[in-house]
Amino acid sequence: MLEDYTYERRMILNYNEGKEDGRALEHKEMLLEKTSKKLSKGKSISQIADELEESEDAIMELAKEIDES
Repeated sequence: MLEDYTYERRMILNYNEGKEDGRALEHKEMLLEKTSKKLSKGKSISQIADELEESEDAIMELAKEIDES
């Protein structure tokens, strides 16, 4: 009986972690898309960070990913 509860609990936790990972991935993809568009318009890292309410470091990392692709 306890084993069934533990198994179910682990399944629920794994499911919730998967949902969180999916949301994080979607958020990153959205940021990559918006950052790419803003860079193509000639906006600075500082401007983009301010507009997207992200840190400049985060936007710089995204810009590196965009350049590498």
